[in-house]
Amino acid sequence: MALDQLCAWRLAGQEIPVAVNLAARNVADPRLPQEVLQLLVERDLPVHLLRLELTETDLLGDADAAKVVLEELRSLGIALAIDDFGTGFASLSQLRELPFEELKIDRSFVKNLDTDPQARHIVDSVMELAHGLGLTVTAEGAETRPVLDVLVSVGCDVVQGYFFSRPLPAQEAFEWIRAHDPGTVVPRQPTAPSVVSAATRRP
Repeated sequence: MALDQLCAWRLAGQEIPVAVNLAARNVADPRLPQEVLQLLVERDLPVHLLRLELTETDLLGDADAAKVVLEELRSLGIALAIDDFGTGFASLSQLRELPFEELKIDRSFVKNLDTDPQARHIVDSVMELAHGLGLTVTAEGAETRPVLDVLVSVGCDVVQGYFFSRPLPAQEAFEWIRAHDPGTVVPRQPTAPSVVSAATRRP
């Protein structure tokens, strides 16, 4: 369904990257990479429009099998992200060894970032760790301007949340993105983040 929606958006004149969540059973299936590739080829979609996300909790199963599947997906050019970071028990070695490009900090650490010193310390530490490993950092759950200002000040790469938009149906999301003139994904900058809405936007 996500790839069919990508096709519809392309026909309407916009290439909008979409992230799809995987489950533990997906990354334990060695057939997954070729199945994903086949779906992309059948729709004539470039791989850079698809990002696959996996939560920390889903890494707690067969880590060796997951590593093989994730590395094959990455070799196909598909970007991978670890989602809801901070809510599971992923080890530092997993972050170092698995082929993720992006780490998404769970909203529970972000939503009160401007008033909770402990949350600020956790976010600072996670960002330093992730950047040290060469990962892009996305903060989930930004709902207010003060929270956004803190994320900008600490050099967060991408910000996502209701401050920009609540989740929208596909057509409304398309109109929202067109109205905000998205462009392509920009390189990470140390002082100012890209901005992503809850609806799917990554300018």
